[in-house]
Amino acid sequence: MLQPIKVGHRISVLREEKELNQADLAGILGVNEEELENWESGDKLPPTELLPKLAVMLECTIDYLLLMGDSSTLKIKEAYYGVNQTYLNCTARVNSKIVNNEVTIPVNNGYFAADPVPGADKVLAVTIENEGRRYAAFVPEGTKLNLSLDMLTKPILSNPDFIYILYAYYGSWGGRMDVKETLASLISVKGGTVNVSNETFGNDPSPNIRKQLTVVYCDNKGMYIRNAKENEVITLIPDDAINRAIDFGQETMLLAV
Repeated sequence: MLQPIKVGHRISVLREEKELNQADLAGILGVNEEELENWESGDKLPPTELLPKLAVMLECTIDYLLLMGDSSTLKIKEAYYGVNQTYLNCTARVNSKIVNNEVTIPVNNGYFAADPVPGADKVLAVTIENEGRRYAAFVPEGTKLNLSLDMLTKPILSNPDFIYILYAYYGSWGGRMDVKETLASLISVKGGTVNVSNETFGNDPSPNIRKQLTVVYCDNKGMYIRNAKENEVITLIPDDAINRAIDFGQETMLLAV
């Protein structure tokens, strides 16, 4: 059964991915802008005779546009929970929790009934293949994976010379703080060098205890995990092969954090 609201959302997402406004697409299809607005809001479905042209313009199949067949089924290709080269394969468990093409699960040792790297900050790394494209999602321990088929849109990051910080924490067992935004403000998208200290991050989350900075970042080739002790210097660079944790492959796109 067709779902007009979801079909409309998909049309809107694909149109924006093509960098077309509603007036542009309506003009190409030979309809008025109000008609297109009705499709995207879910008030109406596109007429059958326009589906082939709409699919061509949005570079997808008609089945994908209408959320029909295998292409409209969310399926996790791989899911691993851990850090560096030590991971727990939890693909089947994550797939079993998909309901109506959506999955929401906590990311912690208790949920996966295992601690693959005791004492380390872990990440759930998920890859999805859909319509011949590969996507990746990375979710830090202590948060939740929220994923749906409609989230499969254009990549956040596609240039291999740029990096994107997924998460960064500074502290110790005595306390830690999220320094992702601070770290991102101190380096450029092409990387940089930072002194790991209380002064750099503006606080001391664990007084009288030597702290550590843990950073997970990626470019479109892979995900990297770096650690540096307090008063050390850390350098983050694209394509850091020595510290690569997961190799994406050329077609991988970052989906969500």
